Amino acid sequence: MSKRRIIVCGGRDFTDVPRLWRALDELQASLPEPGIRLVIDGKSDDVTGPYIGADYWGHQWALARNIPYARVSAKWKQFGKAAGPIRNQNMLGLWQPDLVVAFAGGRGTANMMEQAKRAGVEVMEL
Repeated sequence: MSKRRIIVCGGRDFTDVPRLWRALDELQASLPEPGIRLVIDGKSDDVTGPYIGADYWGHQWALARNIPYARVSAKWKQFGKAAGPIRNQNMLGLWQPDLVVAFAGGRGTANMMEQAKRAGVEVMEL
C-alpha cells in the first residue's frame, strides 16, 4: 500500500527541523506519483499555546510542498488530560491515515503510536 495520508507527530519541544524535512522529503521521493496526498497533525490551541514542535514542522513542510493538510486540535478544556488521546483517536478515525511518522516526543507521541499500531496503521519511528 502506498502511503498517501500521513500523520506527523512528535514532541512539542522537537527542534531538529532539517531532520524532519529530510525524512519527509525522502518518504515523498520513495512513493509513486503523486506521493503524499495529505499531512495530518495535532494543532496547537489556546490551552497548550503556540509551540514549535514536530507537528508544527510537519504542517510547515506540507505548506512548503503544497500538500493538503488537516489539523486536529485537542479539546483540553472539555476533556482535560484525556483530550490528547481523544485527539489521537480522532486523527486516526476521521482521516484514515496510511502511516504515522513519529519523531521524538513524550507520552502523547507514545499514545499516538500505540493507538495507530492497534488500528493496524504502520508507524515509522524516527
